[in-house]
Amino acid sequence: MSCFYFFRSPPPPAPAPSPPLALPPKRWSPPPPGPAARSRAASCAFASSMMIHGGEGAGGLLGDAFAYDTESGAWQSVDVAGGPTANASHSISLVSKTLVVLGGYTSEVFWADYSKLSLGASSSSAPAPAAASSAAA
Repeated sequence: MSCFYFFRSPPPPAPAPSPPLALPPKRWSPPPPGPAARSRAASCAFASSMMIHGGEGAGGLLGDAFAYDTESGAWQSVDVAGGPTANASHSISLVSKTLVVLGGYTSEVFWADYSKLSLGASSSSAPAPAAASSAAA
């Protein structure tokens, strides 16, 4: 008959609690009037702004884009020719000085397309959408 004995050392003492940070009180600001309510939109921060594109609203998929300036607290519609397909669950990233919108879903199709917008330019480039797979598959 074999016997095994396990010995456990006591846990180390807990570290001393850190003193609380002495930060001035902060409050959330109420949102300014902005774009229609939406879910599954893509967003990306650049400079002192945040851009949102698409998503799904009460009436279906959205293909619009807006920029929120954190310094002025104002929303501005972003109108660019040849922008991305109206979709949701896509991503948007800032690469150097270019915003890139990738993929998405349109309740029937997962998209493998992308669009890019050079910041400061008046147009975007958008290759034709290519369906990667069907939602039914």
